[in-house]
Amino acid sequence: MEPSVIQCHAYLAIPVPSLTLAGGAIFSSIILNHKSARARSANIAEFLEAPLSTEAFKEKILASLFPDGAERKTYRLTAQDWDSINALVEEKYRQWDWNYGRSPDFDIQRTRHFAAGIIDFRLKVKRGGAIENVKIYGDFFGQRPVSEIEDALVGVRYDKRAIEGALQGIDLYPYFGEVDRAEFLDLIYGPDEQ
Repeated sequence: MEPSVIQCHAYLAIPVPSLTLAGGAIFSSIILNHKSARARSANIAEFLEAPLSTEAFKEKILASLFPDGAERKTYRLTAQDWDSINALVEEKYRQWDWNYGRSPDFDIQRTRHFAAGIIDFRLKVKRGGAIENVKIYGDFFGQRPVSEIEDALVGVRYDKRAIEGALQGIDLYPYFGEVDRAEFLDLIYGPDEQ
């Protein structure tokens, strides 16, 4: 049985005793988050006075979780455990409402270069996940006003299937020129480019 990935939207702080960083600073906790803020991310090894192997680092974390003399037990997940985890993931955590429905208002700006030119998509999504405002900018040459595409998306749930449905009967060529539909949808609702 292959393990599933469960996204965690909360921070987890793990205390680490007596891990002294270069310059005398004491490293007292590790904060795990589902996505790093690049401007604040660094490799811990860069801050250590002396090299520390992964195994030694892991041991320091475990030592902080289990005081001296406490028994460490390893629990191996069974096939039944994985079935329960996968069921929970499908029933709750992979649901649109869990990931977007309860989120506060948010803005998205995504830009991509297509054969027809650059398309800059800006969305305002209100609490509950419905698209409230859309603005499209770029250097493409269309024959029809992009405001028609913008209007077609207002009120639509920020969900790939809902967006596909809203644009289903619309030919994109008169608005943007040569633009692949799948790539266009990926611009609106796809993975962030790194």
